[in-house]
Amino acid sequence: MTAATWRISGGVRGPPLVRLEMTGTGVVSMVPLRGFPIKALTIDNCRKISDFSPLLDLPQLERISCNGLPQALPILRQHPMLKLISYQLPGETASVDRPAVEFWKLLDRQLSGVSN
Repeated sequence: MTAATWRISGGVRGPPLVRLEMTGTGVVSMVPLRGFPIKALTIDNCRKISDFSPLLDLPQLERISCNGLPQALPILRQHPMLKLISYQLPGETASVDRPAVEFWKLLDRQLSGVSN
């Protein structure tokens, strides 16, 4: 899939789209994904996306990898079904898969300046 050919429309047939990886693509909008039964989404370094609010319209989203996209975090914090977040926090050398509850605690601790 390239950024130029990525299209999702109401006419898609076949098994439900439950996992989607778009790492580093030129995708600019998440709107076409609204309502899809995606459970796992990788959008690492998709820096052309400016509005992450459509992620809240992915009712089955449980896992996300969003490295390089700190602007996605406030929206993701609102997602009620999110269980696992893969993200490289400041000071880490690689992204780490963490349960969402643990991720938010670590992020809040870093943002408040409190060390482990």
